[in-house]
Amino acid sequence: RPIGQAATNAYFFTFKGILLITMLLHYLIYALILPAICSFSNLPPSTSSSRSSFASSRTSFALQSKLLPVLPLSLQEVLLPGQTRHLHLYEARFLSLLTKAQTDCDNEVLLGLLHGGGMLKLAVLAKLESTTRDEVGVGVDLRAVKVCNLVGVESEDDVPFLQARFEGGGVSTGIGQLDQADEVLAAWGSVRELLSKADLKTDEIRVDPRSFDRYEVPSGQEDDDEDLMMRARTAAGACTGSVSPDEESVREYLSWLCFEGSGISDKLKALEASNTDQRLAAGLELLRERERVLAAKVAIKSAFD
Repeated sequence: RPIGQAATNAYFFTFKGILLITMLLHYLIYALILPAICSFSNLPPSTSSSRSSFASSRTSFALQSKLLPVLPLSLQEVLLPGQTRHLHLYEARFLSLLTKAQTDCDNEVLLGLLHGGGMLKLAVLAKLESTTRDEVGVGVDLRAVKVCNLVGVESEDDVPFLQARFEGGGVSTGIGQLDQADEVLAAWGSVRELLSKADLKTDEIRVDPRSFDRYEVPSGQEDDDEDLMMRARTAAGACTGSVSPDEESVREYLSWLCFEGSGISDKLKALEASNTDQRLAAGLELLRERERVLAAKVAIKSAFD
């Protein structure tokens, strides 16, 4: 029995010693070795700079990722940057959305584009310019500011509308700097003149005659006598918050507004264009095609008259 007791004591003290050594090793690893490994002081400069770049990109993303209410629109109702639209909101969920935008989101909302039973990743950031109380609901004047991508759509039980974060939407001018603004303006003027001769109106004017920045125009009258370049300058100033917007911003909004009155497929091409130059070129091609079609309609109308 003395021998057995001695063996038990030896085993106990050996186990206790191993446990103490293990704890000491853990302390050394966590208290001394890991901080040294995690420190960037001894790493090459390239590693430190990449870490700094990653941190700044995270910060930039966070700044662009505000959680905003999402106002769903069909593709037929899509707003291009620079365009304005008057909406009548009367459903409780949309009135709640409006209150959220006014109180917590600097009057900003995301226009979600509905298609095929779902919502596209592509969206439009818009600003509430004014609101008016109606007998039923509220009248809202919206201005589309920029195209962006939804990076997360959130639905909460106690919030009756969707909310989402977004990224992107900066001005991209392209590489070639193909300044086709003058040609676009000339083609636009020709199209507007032909529309008047043919006694036609664009789809957007039929939907809402106030959609061209002039809400006092009576329904049924021709709209948009204002010069397109002036409207692009006005839109650039309103969207960027500048009294004197730079010419690149004006060209950007001109490239959007020249698609006004076109079909959904053409507007989607504009939304998917990667830069201003590409959009201006596509807009010019579209306007010239519309010019040819309208000229033929005017000729037929004149022959019958």
